Amino acid sequence: MRTRDTAAVAGVVIATALAIGLPACRAPEQRAPAAPSALQVTRDPDLEFYPSLSPDGERIAFAAEREGRFELFVAARDGSGVRALTSDGFHNVQPAWSPDGRRIAYFSRERGGIWTVPAEGGAPAQVSTFGARAAWSPDGKWIAFQSEPQIDVSYTSVVPLPPCSIWVVAAAGGEPRQVTRPGQPAGGHGTPAWTPDGAEIVFVAYDRVGAALWRVRPDGQQVRRVPLPADQPSVSDPASCPRCDAIYYVSYAEPGSSGIWKLRLGAEGRGPEWVRAQLVGSGLQRVRHLSLSADGSRLAFTAVAAEAHLASLPLDPATSLPSGPPRLLTSGEGRHSRPAFSPDGRWLAYSRVANGARSDVWIAAADGRDARPLTSDPGTDTMPSWFPDGKRVAFVSDRGGHPSLWAADVRDGRATPLRDIGQPIDAPRLAPDGLRVAFNWSPGGGPINTWWMPLAGGAPRQLTDDPEMMGFPVWAPDGRAIALQMKRGDETHVVLLELRADGRPAGPPRPLTRGPGLHWVHSWSPDGDKVAFVALHGGTAWNVRWVSRAGEERALTDYRSPGSYVRYPAWSPRGDRIVYELAETRADIWTVAMP
Repeated sequence: MRTRDTAAVAGVVIATALAIGLPACRAPEQRAPAAPSALQVTRDPDLEFYPSLSPDGERIAFAAEREGRFELFVAARDGSGVRALTSDGFHNVQPAWSPDGRRIAYFSRERGGIWTVPAEGGAPAQVSTFGARAAWSPDGKWIAFQSEPQIDVSYTSVVPLPPCSIWVVAAAGGEPRQVTRPGQPAGGHGTPAWTPDGAEIVFVAYDRVGAALWRVRPDGQQVRRVPLPADQPSVSDPASCPRCDAIYYVSYAEPGSSGIWKLRLGAEGRGPEWVRAQLVGSGLQRVRHLSLSADGSRLAFTAVAAEAHLASLPLDPATSLPSGPPRLLTSGEGRHSRPAFSPDGRWLAYSRVANGARSDVWIAAADGRDARPLTSDPGTDTMPSWFPDGKRVAFVSDRGGHPSLWAADVRDGRATPLRDIGQPIDAPRLAPDGLRVAFNWSPGGGPINTWWMPLAGGAPRQLTDDPEMMGFPVWAPDGRAIALQMKRGDETHVVLLELRADGRPAGPPRPLTRGPGLHWVHSWSPDGDKVAFVALHGGTAWNVRWVSRAGEERALTDYRSPGSYVRYPAWSPRGDRIVYELAETRADIWTVAMP
């Protein structure tokens, strides 16, 4: 890491504080004060993120990747004088400076739970055996945290799904106390921030449709939603400080961009104010991980950038193992994601989000040529899956006001509604016969489970009833089984649910993956014997793998960088390749003087 000099900062223009891109929503126009200067604190090619400013704003703690491991470091606010705070190799992230400046709390991925370490260095002490995203109360007596760890370090990382909830523990250690309960409100609860008076905790509730701000007293009473504009459906990273008069947060008001907003406490009826600013020519896409000095005069944040493309891995159809290296199929800005092969294996449908635009469904030949948009609606169109005749693609669109199921004709792109159950639909996958759809649903706001319904009409029917999560269904080629993602504590596994002729479960779900880690299912091999998924096995690097019905498991890729983002492996019906999303995340820390 090295400090960026003053001349190098001249290309960064700040209009009042910060935003990446131009948010779709606007605060009332005000005369902008003199533009404050911004400073890029880190510039190392490795990941450097999760900044925490010392109370006096003169120092900054952060997490950084060093030789494939995350450790904590402390530097002056301009990036000089860097020193290691931890060096134990346990993947330590998310530092949080105590109000008195003496200790730093953090999450240890491999040791587990919340720890604190003296700010000047020394032996760490465990405060809680579980949890992540620590936040100190203004008086320094308590630490709030979310009960489950952040899934990964990707640029799209969000609050974990239910039953993730908010807890508090005494800063000196002791028995943690649960503050929020799953389903109250709906979604997973995370990234807590205390109000300046310590009377409440502000947190994010994420339910895969959106992410909203809520507030609750530390004793769990008076859970209430923070009113925000309707065009801010997804927010993250709330932050405040002991002498602030507001809560700051990030809003994804426009896909591919993010802006910082300020909500003055006690004046919510006035609505939030856009902390108007612009980083020009930086190539950054998202702002994350806000941190403020005690008096609110300085703000630190992570600036994250990535381009996600589709990669094609050739396979030997006889062994289902790689027959060559992967190659990129797509190019250009934005994110190319969620690939799905046509039934004959000749075409791919996928989601594309260009910077500053909403998601659309695209199609291309299986080798990446002849790419073209299938949808171009102002709404968000995503999660494609094919009808068995290969003439239409089903997808999720919010063009009707909330996510529901639509279909587009491959020849002319003409879109028609398929099913709308009156509530948001998530992760739908068409059955091989094209007559049914399986999807995630949590009608009561609790854990995600799997449901299915006929496209011709009729009420949704529940397939699973799991207390943690059992969702993201993927139909077997014959339609007589579904592979699912099952959550157990901090781990997720691929499970197999056999179905009867009438669509009801033939028995309980059977686990296919058994080792520790995260396993995210996405597709089947053409012969219906293997399930393709991505996995995080120890460390921080995701890779593509498959597991057979008999439990044999094989790795197909060998990515090792924590910044490698690997998702959604789609197995060609011809058995000759798997196409997946691949991105390399870049993250650096910036600071800005607040006006």
